[in-house]
Amino acid sequence: MPTTSPDNIYFTDTSQPGNPITESATQATSIQAALNSRSVHSYKWNNSAARIAQTGMSEGDVGDQRDTNITYRYDGAQWRAISAGLIPAVPAGVAGSGVVLSAGGLVTFTGSTTVSVNGCFDSAFRRNQILIEWDSGAASDVFLRFRSGGTDATGLDYTTQGVHNAAAAVTGVGALNSYIPLSYADLEVGSSRVELRKVSAATITRYQTQGESSNAAGTSVSAMFSGGNHKVAAAYDGFTIYRESGGTLSGELVVYGFNSNI
Repeated sequence: MPTTSPDNIYFTDTSQPGNPITESATQATSIQAALNSRSVHSYKWNNSAARIAQTGMSEGDVGDQRDTNITYRYDGAQWRAISAGLIPAVPAGVAGSGVVLSAGGLVTFTGSTTVSVNGCFDSAFRRNQILIEWDSGAASDVFLRFRSGGTDATGLDYTTQGVHNAAAAVTGVGALNSYIPLSYADLEVGSSRVELRKVSAATITRYQTQGESSNAAGTSVSAMFSGGNHKVAAAYDGFTIYRESGGTLSGELVVYGFNSNI
């Protein structure tokens, strides 16, 4: 049976006379198969949970996630954002008293003892960034822990090295803790940027932090720069921030994925 290349569409020639009806049906079937192999399916999802749960896709399929207005392309193994640079990674949910998740992914918290963010890391991004602004209302430092399936990773597995300054003094920071320090000077108000690599993969997660904090009047200021890793080869889908003293926090945060594919 002669066919075209590369689509294998059947056609008749004088060397193979046959039943016209049968030949027409065979040709139609081969054309449909060629169309199916070249077709691109389009999907729409309300959130990342719906995107992750999608089945039946083929390489080249595309989809739009409504809560972030981001378009994804399926590479044969996972969905990849088509847009470049920092892209909002909208959490699947949040936990903690006074913690609120907006439709666009902004997490706000008021008088919260813990701020837990769930379902914000997945395989669509190999690198993530968290931006946090916080007010503890009292002299205190703020810490972060990774989280999976609604449970914090509380073991002594976070190895951090860095420096912080208060007034004219610069002090080294180096310790094995059950958390990542986001501040180190017992001040009241601050902001932090946390960079993560492969946090959603079952491997060691590496992190870098940069932050500043001050008293309420802004007259006493500290800055901190650190890096380290969580030495357990495990995958995480979220995180928790909290005060070292067990007090409350107010502020806001947002999570991004960096679409670098490296």
